[in-house]
Amino acid sequence: MHGKKGTVYVDSTAVGKVVDFDYEDSADLVDDSGMGEDESYEAGQLKGRGNITVRMRPSDAGQQALVPGAKVTLSLYPEGNEPTNNEWTGEVSISSRGFSISKGSNVDRKYAFQGVLTEGTVSD
Repeated sequence: MHGKKGTVYVDSTAVGKVVDFDYEDSADLVDDSGMGEDESYEAGQLKGRGNITVRMRPSDAGQQALVPGAKVTLSLYPEGNEPTNNEWTGEVSISSRGFSISKGSNVDRKYAFQGVLTEGTVSD
């Protein structure tokens, strides 16, 4: 698998100039063991969080939708939005945005989000 075709959508709008993105999900673990028993755990609440980095384009509609506090439907396509490829989709809240710049490079915009995404396959 190669990430060169990776794409991100906000609602049904493609986010332009994506540089990279990541996503991680986890579950809170609750100790359900009693005294004198070996530790054992039960899965609690699921959590998801991730980041998106783009080349800043103020006129890009996808980038404009990623404002802190916004709830959006986010779709991540590591191999591109093509039939039979993997996708991760769900409602997330945008928790932060910022930018970075260094001499001789592009201005990058960085977004963080929180929310659980569901893994699936792009349909025809």
